[in-house]
Amino acid sequence: MPSVVYLGAFALLTFPTLARFSTRFICDGGDGLQNVWNPWWVGWAVRARQNPWFTYHLHYPGGTSLVAHTLVPFDGLIALPLRHFLTLVQAHNAIVVFSFVMGGVTAFWLSLGLTGRYGGSLVAGGIFTFSSYHFAHAEGHLQLVSLEWIPLFLLAWCSLLERPTLWRGAGAAGALLLVLLCDYYYFAFSLLAAAIVLLCELASAEAGASSRRGALFRGLVVFGVVAVVGCGPLVIALLRLAMRDPLLGAHDPRVFSMDLLAPLIPGGHWRFHSCTQFFWGRLPGNIHESSVHWGLSAIVLAVVGWRWRRQLGCRHHSTVLGLLATFALFALGPRLQVLGRPLGHVRGPFAALEIVVPVLRLAGCPVRMSVMVFAALGILAGLGFAALWDSGSTRRVWAVCLLVLLVVEYWPKPLPDTDPAVPELVTAMAALPKDGGMLDVQRAIPDTAALYYQTIHEIPQTHGYIARMPRSVRRATVAIDRLAEAREWQTLCEQYGIRYLVFREGEKPGGSLADAQPILRGAGLSLFDAGVRWRCSRGSVAPVL
Repeated sequence: MPSVVYLGAFALLTFPTLARFSTRFICDGGDGLQNVWNPWWVGWAVRARQNPWFTYHLHYPGGTSLVAHTLVPFDGLIALPLRHFLTLVQAHNAIVVFSFVMGGVTAFWLSLGLTGRYGGSLVAGGIFTFSSYHFAHAEGHLQLVSLEWIPLFLLAWCSLLERPTLWRGAGAAGALLLVLLCDYYYFAFSLLAAAIVLLCELASAEAGASSRRGALFRGLVVFGVVAVVGCGPLVIALLRLAMRDPLLGAHDPRVFSMDLLAPLIPGGHWRFHSCTQFFWGRLPGNIHESSVHWGLSAIVLAVVGWRWRRQLGCRHHSTVLGLLATFALFALGPRLQVLGRPLGHVRGPFAALEIVVPVLRLAGCPVRMSVMVFAALGILAGLGFAALWDSGSTRRVWAVCLLVLLVVEYWPKPLPDTDPAVPELVTAMAALPKDGGMLDVQRAIPDTAALYYQTIHEIPQTHGYIARMPRSVRRATVAIDRLAEAREWQTLCEQYGIRYLVFREGEKPGGSLADAQPILRGAGLSLFDAGVRWRCSRGSVAPVL
């Protein structure tokens, strides 16, 4: 079964990651810990029957919208049943492994549906799910690791256009909803890919046959209705939030664009990355975004697949190439760059796309369009592998050699892992009353660690590291910080409901709490309780999407 193949391949490529499945998070200690918090919060909100897209646990007491945050609600929902018999570490790691395995399986289904070649489709799934792009984001971007539903949507969409029925229309919309529940980027990319495929289908002779027009129209209507009902509320909420309360934290697309040489030279996440540091060390941004190496072996196989496309009976071969070319061009960003330097004043196609689709300015990472490139590249490369394999013993040797080279080129450097152990102080905080919030006055706890600690103690906190922060939330947080600088502890407690104050060990609040003693100490921190002196209270703030 493909799932067994991809699970085994993941275990070998990332060894010894799975040996620490139960003891360490498969992520780094930066954004990775934020993505430990995400599924925990979704589960907490669902159990409490609260809106998961708004939280008071961060940026207390006013709370913050999570509509523009990389929440990955799908992963949070599947973590819910997993947490009944798995630890938080195991549940998080199961989600990561599931995304790699299922990403390969759905890409295999897509390739098999378009080419009918089993062996080649296994290669296609491997190229997609074990791409440098996927491993690069496995360090801390769980929402981008969760790419498994993109190929499923593309397959459902192609099936709808080829054999239109009402059920296929609804199924394609359901697959699109799964994509949206993982990542907004992938949702936008999937819609763009769907438009490209639709245009190619309408341009074909078959699409113009009168016997199919009615069925295709009805299928597309059902797709549109179900997609609007399922995806519309969240998309509209995001657009309303962006217009009403400008979002902070967008990336610069000139920095997060694909270098012209990136498809040919392995990046910073390759097993032998020191050999290519002369290249990726010059790229702007970070290696988590710039590592989008296609692989020379995959490119050669794709060229072979394109040359043999008709003999092998590949359906939608022109569409697949169109997807690869379109997304590769857009991934280059608003200006072309070579070795990390702008190529004069040459502008990339993404600049025009931003004008046509202004909402893309909320994102700012055109390089992430590479995920669609790997889906198309895998199909063509799998076709090339099948062509060589079916062409006699001599060419089979070439197929095997290219496959071995592919494994070497796609072999990632060891995945980072993070110790789930927390200081005893954090564990002790779990027993404290939850009738007030916590203010880290000196920001002594790193932002991502603070999120992870909250999964243990569950006390609301006045700060919170989220992907896109509404401007009003930032202003409210700054106002609280200014009161803390002025040592207005009574005001913070009585009017803002902030009960617990965190300082570095040895430091004291001063002001009206000059004689206060910490209730907990440890890990270089001291925790003070203002609630023993004043009564904490706060007015209710209605969450708005």
